[in-house]
Formats: sequence, C-alpha cells, structure tokens
Amino acid sequence: MLSAEATTIELQLNEWLRFDWPGQYRVQVVSHRVANVRESSPALRSPTEVISNELEITIAAPPPEWQNDTLRQALEILDAQKTPIQPGKSDAWKAVKTLRYLGTPSAAREMARRLRGEPWDSEFRFGLLGSPHRAEALAEMDRLLADPDFPVTGSFMSTAMALAADSSGTPTSGARRAEVEGQYWARLAGALKTKRGLAQSVSASTFIQNSVVYSRALEPEAKSQLTQVIAARFDTLPLQTQLVLLKSQWSALDHRMLLPLVERVARRYQDFPLLMSVDALDFNRVSAAAFERWYEMAPVEARTAAIAEMMRPRPRFGAEDLGMVGDEPLPAVDHTLVEHLAQLQNFDAARNIASLIQRFATPAVESDVVQILDRDVGKSCAIQAPLLAYLLKADPAAARPRLDTAIAARTPGAGCYTSLLVDVGQLWHDPLLQEMAMKALDDPDPQVVSSAAAYLQKWGSTEAENGLWERFVRWNTQWKDRADELRYAFITGSDQSSVYQIGAGQRLLSALAEGHGWLMDQTKLRRLIELAAGPEQRRQAEEYLRRWEQKPWTINFIPTNPPMIHIVQYMESSIESAKTKLSQFPSGTRFRWFRNTRASDLENRAFGELTAFAATLGIVIEPIPPLDGRRP
Repeated sequence: MLSAEATTIELQLNEWLRFDWPGQYRVQVVSHRVANVRESSPALRSPTEVISNELEITIAAPPPEWQNDTLRQALEILDAQKTPIQPGKSDAWKAVKTLRYLGTPSAAREMARRLRGEPWDSEFRFGLLGSPHRAEALAEMDRLLADPDFPVTGSFMSTAMALAADSSGTPTSGARRAEVEGQYWARLAGALKTKRGLAQSVSASTFIQNSVVYSRALEPEAKSQLTQVIAARFDTLPLQTQLVLLKSQWSALDHRMLLPLVERVARRYQDFPLLMSVDALDFNRVSAAAFERWYEMAPVEARTAAIAEMMRPRPRFGAEDLGMVGDEPLPAVDHTLVEHLAQLQNFDAARNIASLIQRFATPAVESDVVQILDRDVGKSCAIQAPLLAYLLKADPAAARPRLDTAIAARTPGAGCYTSLLVDVGQLWHDPLLQEMAMKALDDPDPQVVSSAAAYLQKWGSTEAENGLWERFVRWNTQWKDRADELRYAFITGSDQSSVYQIGAGQRLLSALAEGHGWLMDQTKLRRLIELAAGPEQRRQAEEYLRRWEQKPWTINFIPTNPPMIHIVQYMESSIESAKTKLSQFPSGTRFRWFRNTRASDLENRAFGELTAFAATLGIVIEPIPPLDGRRP
C-alpha cells in the first residue's frame, strides 16, 4: 500500500540489458506495479503506468588488467567458500554475479567449468547463453564433456546443447536442435567409458535421467553397465541424486543388480539429534526410498526390517514410509510404540510413532493412547491427529468427546483446531467426522468454518451439500455489502479476522463447486454467482460456470505424489474416487482426456480403468491426442 515513505525495489540492470559497447547511455524504467486495488478484481484491474526519471550512465572500455583482477578476485571468493552458496547478498553470491556479467572469454570458460549442479547453476546457464563469447564457452564445454574427471550434469548438457544449436544466439529449427541433442547424448555415452570416480557416476546418472524423461529404453547391455557404475559409487553421489535414482529413475536400472545396495541403504542408520533437520530429512528420505524398492524385490526380509525399525525408541520413519507392510494391525509392536511415545519428549520422533500407532496398533492399547491424548490435547497437531484417527478406528464412542475437546481447545500458538477435521480425515474416515464438520460450520471462528468446509468438500456425502448451502447463504448475508472491506483487509493484512472471513467464504464457495459427493449443474452454479460477495468471488463462480458450459468436458491426469485426476473442476485423488465422480454424470456424457506426451504407466492404468468403467455407464472418454494418432 502506498504511504508517505518511498518504496524501493532493487533491480539489477544486467538482468534486463546487455551493453556491448562503451559509451554514454540514458536508462529509464517503466513499471506497471501500481494499481488501485479497490477498483476491481486483479483479473480486471488496469495498472497505472509509472515512468521513472532518466539515469545517465557512462560505460568506459574495460582495461584488460581490470578484467583480469576482477575475475581473479571473484574466483578467490568462490574457491574459498566451504559451504554451499545460496542466493542472497553475500560476498560469495556477488562473486557469482560478477562472473556471470563480466563478459570476457575467461569468465565464460570459468562458468562452464563450474556448471556442476550447484545453486548457482541457473546464474551460470544464463550467463553462458547471454555471453558475447559463446564460441569460447562451447569449446570449453566440449572439452569438459570428454574430460575423465569432469562430472556432467543435466544443467551442463542442456546449456551445451543450447549453445551448439544456437551458436549465434538466434533461434534455430526444432530439427536442428534435435540433431544437436542426439549428437551430444551420443558423445556423453562414449565419454562414460573413460570417465573416472565421481565424474563417472554423476555423468551416468545424467544419462539415465535423460532416458527416463524422454522414455528412451536402454539396451540390456547399456542398462547393466550404467547400473554397475551407479552401484559402485552410489554413496558418493549427492543425496538428492541418490533419491532421484531410487524414485523417478528406477525404471532405467537393473533392479536385481541393485538388491544388495537397496538393502544396505535401507538399513543404514545415523542418529541425528533432530529428525526434521535438512541433513536428517535428506539422508532418511533416501533410506525410505530404498526400503520401498527393497520391499518390492524381497518383501519378507524388508518387512522384518521395517518392523524392527518401528521398535526403535526414535524410529526414523512413520507410517507414510513404512506403510508398504500393509494395513493389518501388528500386535507385536503396539505396546512398544505406546510406551516409547509416553516417555518421549522429542517431537520429531513422536510424530513418527504416533503415525505408526494409528496405522498398526490394535484396540489392546486404547487406554494407554487415551491417557496420552487427554494429557496433550491441543498441544501437538502432528501427534494429536493420528492418535484421534486411531481412536476413531478402534472406538468411535470414545473418540467423540475427545474430538469435541480437541476442536474446542484454542491453545495459543498451536492452532490444531483450525485443521483438525481434515488432518484426521486424511488418516481415517468415519460418519462421525461428517457430523462434526456439519456442526463446525456454525463455529464462530472462521478458520474452523474453513476446515469444516474443506473436510466436507473432500469426504462429505450428498447430505452435506445442503448444510454447505445454508452456511454460504448466511455468510453472504453477513458480507455481501462489505466486500470492499474484506478485500482491503486481505491486501493490507490490517484485520486478521477479516482475512479469515475471506478464507471461509472462498472455502465455502469452492467446497460447493468442487465437492466430491455431489454434482453442480448450471442452475446451482448460477446460484453460486448470485451469492458471491465481491468481484473476486463472482469471477471464481463464473469460471466454474464457464468450465461447465464448455463441452466436451475435460479430464487431466496430474503426476503429483499422489497423482491427481482433474475431471472438469473436480480434483480426485485416486482412480476409485474418480470412478465415484464419473458415476454422478448422466449417461451420454462425453469427456476428452488430455494425455501427457510421455504418459507414465500410472496414467496409462488410470486411463484404461476409467475408460472401461465409464463405458459401463454410457459415458465416453476420448484420448487427446488419440492413441492411434488419428483425429477422433
């Protein structure tokens, strides 16, 4: 918001312009950041053009000795840095920027040498693509590609291929780019044989990544050789690279060759003081991914190790990572889990134990769990939610009063009550939660109203729709004439309670429009538009109606974790929930499924199952592009 104080926005001129010649220049900035936020919604608002005064600058021809000294000083700072350089205003980051903007052949070659998967990679990539010495940069990159001790990363390859395809800095045809890419990947394949140590394993990982991203199946011999390289130096790879290999690049590797490796990595243990620290999270995520792969190949041995992991006083993993052992209760572990949780004050490990209790504990430990719940109600959201979900599963009658107490507990600084229903619902569904969510729609706290609406949107039955309509009508009655007040509070943050009211109104609207348990037709959507308070809500409701009226309706598969299936405006989190939503549409409905160019096995499975299911309902799903390449 504008005030009597000047607002300063720092911009680096080199991000916007490159000066190729010495001389005198006049620089002026035109900004479109200023707008009247009260006039209309952001989509319709017309910004005010603000033009700065002129700045006159003189650029002198740089003496070679100055260029050399500047380069030397920047390199000394970078070479002396002991920890990873992060974006900011440190001397090390200034040195990165200096190297990027120096504009000399030596600087270009240095950027090429330092393109190794570091936080500055994007800076040096842009520096090389914008350098006046692209030829010198490419020559150095060609040399490094074959250097036995240089690790070739994906960022290095994409930059080298861009320079080679567009050597003059002008766009080239797609055919030319494809030709250059083929040549460079072939050169990397040949260079892998002579690379050594870490350079070989990093380069092999880059090659594997390319084959996965572009669905290029490796020959059995190549797969075996690459897997041997990865296995030999797996522990020397960056943790993020290890995780990617085990998660998204697993299909390109020889699994049986890696069985001893994944078992060892799954078992490797380090006693971190804080399990939620960055180092601990990165280290343990790799072990969790290895556990998953180990279980796929040797389920008996991996299950035994997973149960042993649960019995640790401070288990590294929760149910999310160890859930591959199944959903059956584990009487052998539940008493130990509860004992450890009762004694433990460490929050990091406690959240893991609580999730394991929810997933695997039997009713035999209910009384002990109740004692912990009653002691810590409202204090720790990550522990309270799984324990309540356990109790809801084991004894709904005992869960009811404790859920009531947890929602009523407005513990300062905790805020568990604002998301309790959704947090518990994600772990266990029960009709009691819908009953409580319907009641919570009348809570005086708008954050609780938002949480209740979010729960009903995802898990509510058809009976929940009427309750949401009634609450949205009351919200509209209260705020329809005060929309400007809400918008102003949201932008300035001057009134937190009004900001929460905005959130409640938006959530009620989206819960009605996107609810899993019912279908919104044109009549209902037009009613939403009538009830919308202010231009932002109205625009959102009108967008729902526009999607509904745009035929044929669309389906999109979103490869998140877990994957999502977008049906018109509805977001479904599984194939089964997508089937439920499809069954609400009338017979004769036609959908278009916009398939990813390189569809994953999971998308192919979802497409096949939902297409067959829809056919039983008289519903047609057409793939776009068609599977046979012809227009439908």
